[in-house]
Amino acid sequence: MSKHIFQMYLQVIISKGVSAIVALIAVLFLAGCSKNEITVANAGSKPWHGIEVSVGGHVFVIETLEAGAFKTFDFDSMHEGGGFIAVSREGKKQEQAFGYYTPNLTSEVALILGDHTDGIEVVDMESTVQTIENLVAEKTKEGHTAHRHLQVLGQELASENP
Repeated sequence: MSKHIFQMYLQVIISKGVSAIVALIAVLFLAGCSKNEITVANAGSKPWHGIEVSVGGHVFVIETLEAGAFKTFDFDSMHEGGGFIAVSREGKKQEQAFGYYTPNLTSEVALILGDHTDGIEVVDMESTVQTIENLVAEKTKEGHTAHRHLQVLGQELASENP
């Protein structure tokens, strides 16, 4: 009888040990799998050129991003630190810092470029229900509507002052 109890006790110890080892392997595996995602989107009416995104020890380059297009990069952060984007259009260069990346945390960010070079909009995609396609369409519509209003206003002013 004591031999039977000893065998049962040994099986319990072995099964708990195996479970602990499997759990440890799973934790170690998941800790190294923090994926990040950065999307660069052009919500303007003209292409952007020479786009360079530096983040988490990586450098991503987009030669040309056409109007309405976007490009997504998935990566594991190798270094801790902030992100940086540099873009140019029609000879004007623009740079902006964004976010903070570590090897242990995930992040999903969209960098939205418009027609004006007064800023790059940074959108935390984890805190919105909109898709990148919806955001680009919305921003494109906003830009066209504002441009149309300015054209109408300019025409009205010109007709009032011949």
